[in-house]
Amino acid sequence: MIRKLAGVFLGGVLARWREFRGARLIRRDSRHPNVLLGPGAHILGNCRIGAGVVVYDHTKLKDCTVGRHTYFGRDSCIHQCTIGSFCSVSQGVHIAMGRHPTGNYVSTSPAFYSPRPSTEISFRIDESFQEYLPVTIGNDVLIGLHSIIMDGVTIGHGAIIGAGSVVTTDIPPYAVAAGVPARVIRKRFTDEDIAFLLNLCWWNRDDDWIRQHATAFSDLHLLKQIIDGEPAS
Repeated sequence: MIRKLAGVFLGGVLARWREFRGARLIRRDSRHPNVLLGPGAHILGNCRIGAGVVVYDHTKLKDCTVGRHTYFGRDSCIHQCTIGSFCSVSQGVHIAMGRHPTGNYVSTSPAFYSPRPSTEISFRIDESFQEYLPVTIGNDVLIGLHSIIMDGVTIGHGAIIGAGSVVTTDIPPYAVAAGVPARVIRKRFTDEDIAFLLNLCWWNRDDDWIRQHATAFSDLHLLKQIIDGEPAS
């Protein structure tokens, strides 16, 4: 009996140790060899993903296009989203999870419009309603903890979405938005500086160019001085 109890105890300790070690491991998907995946992370459907992307634990991407060097925090669910390069998506973020009809619709139940209803019964009589609308997120966008991005929304380059926000309308480039529903609080830079960054499109430059200029990324005015002093390409 003591031997059996010791075996059960040691087995439990070993299982917890493997779980702890496994939480630190990052594996590669054979279909997406340039992507690093945490435990329980999955890439589903038709996804196109750039180099250097990291998808942390228990996050799912489905039917997404993702630029390079973007990361997704744990416990997130991203569906039908085109997202740019160098984006930071925090944990617990949900993007494009589907819509329910409102307006003159008698019922909001997916039993009346969805080809894959959540109920056991289907009266699908209306095939015109689009349950899912794609979301477009620009480059260098920061999406805060536990944010929700509703279907059909566009978020511009360089925008910041505050933690816990519910984004229901488009957010312009380099805006800071937060709240439920999310509202633009301020611009990150002046209109002149925003125009400079949108014209520069640094996220489209190769990694060598970015590495050479990275020391100036902590000071926009310094970066402008360096760029203005370079010969036109």
